Amino acid sequence: LPRSGTSLTEQILASHSSVYGCGEIVYLEELIKKYFYKENVLISENLLKTDLIQQIRIKFYRHIKNFYNGEKFYVDWFN
Repeated sequence: LPRSGTSLTEQILASHSSVYGCGEIVYLEELIKKYFYKENVLISENLLKTDLIQQIRIKFYRHIKNFYNGEKFYVDWFN
């Protein structure tokens, strides 16, 4: 399979003392699937719901706080 270089990019960024490399966090992908898909079909009207997007953002930031080690930035990637 072709490789995109996301792992290497994350490692390079995370080598900085202000950056934490979270690895592959699937939580954001799970939230997107939960709120924007039904039976593998995109619910396009949900893309315009700013309150829903805000709720997803808050949930993701709460989850990411579990990784807090004092770094200012986080790097997350997923396939």
